[in-house]
Amino acid sequence: MQTEKDIAEIAGAGLTWVRLPIGFWAIETFPGEPFLARTSWTYVIRVLQWCRKYGLRVNLALQAVPGSQNGFNHGGKSESLNFLNGVMGMANAQRTLYYIRVLTEFISQPEWLNVVPMLSILNEPQAASIGVDQLRSFYVEAHRIVREVTGFGKGKGPFVVINDGFASSSVFNGFMNGADRVIVERQAYIAFSAFSQVATDSVTARIMQQACASAPVMDQSRSNFGITLAGAFSLAFSDCGFYVRGVNTTSTYEGDCSFWENSKNWGLALKASLTQLALAQMDALGDYFFFTWKASLTSFARQQRGKSKHRSGHTSSDCRKVGFPMILGRHWEHARPLMDRTLRLGMALMLPG
Repeated sequence: MQTEKDIAEIAGAGLTWVRLPIGFWAIETFPGEPFLARTSWTYVIRVLQWCRKYGLRVNLALQAVPGSQNGFNHGGKSESLNFLNGVMGMANAQRTLYYIRVLTEFISQPEWLNVVPMLSILNEPQAASIGVDQLRSFYVEAHRIVREVTGFGKGKGPFVVINDGFASSSVFNGFMNGADRVIVERQAYIAFSAFSQVATDSVTARIMQQACASAPVMDQSRSNFGITLAGAFSLAFSDCGFYVRGVNTTSTYEGDCSFWENSKNWGLALKASLTQLALAQMDALGDYFFFTWKASLTSFARQQRGKSKHRSGHTSSDCRKVGFPMILGRHWEHARPLMDRTLRLGMALMLPG
């Protein structure tokens, strides 16, 4: 669970953005749904209050929707996708549009308008299962609903963030051209790539190449769509860690995960190479959120508490010293006063494990 101290440390590290995931059950549940209804809303408000207190901006991300948009554990329902697909797929999509309206109305209040300038309306949908055309249609309708609440133009409600759904970047070429303040995001993890199973005790050239491969994809999307960011990237290049692939799953990594799960095993050279891996991804992605500030039971995939990490030599305690991280600064000139650095904050109250 995040505390006020965590939020203060994030601000103290020179970071100015938080990506805050929220599940639909924070708003309501239907009978028979196995979620704790409305309880997490209290904690979401608490984090928003802390972010306002310490001058952090928030990207509020709808992480899980009725029926699950991806069949992942963090989508609320493992191995089953019933959003715009399958049993109750259309009904679940309609419920999701209602929840998007609720969130928009909430964050458009004067109290939160400047705290939450970005709303990610659907996290990591599986376009291959849902259908690209269906997903695009949903995005158009969701954008209409948001702007129906906020009105159009600068200062009227959040930027609307749509996810590429793991589809080719060309799918969104020219999509929603002229729509009011739309961003497309893609996830940029390398931990689930084809070579992530290979045992290693260092950051290899192949890993660095994989990190840099995102650059042309991001640049092409910026040219053909517009504002593009990485919804998340990480230093992890294997699936070592507690339930990384889902609850009750095991790692596919062929080496010894215990090496990566305890940073005391890491020498100075390895720590320096991890810093270079971070810098390579930051340069390739341009605009991004880092996952994550705080996680439990593993060292590998987190940037936890700048001061303690500085003592162990992972990174600088002041992220400004390495330009970490910069969002919408290189490619979106007019947004610099509002959107500069960013951090994705994994919320224990929303994400399983």
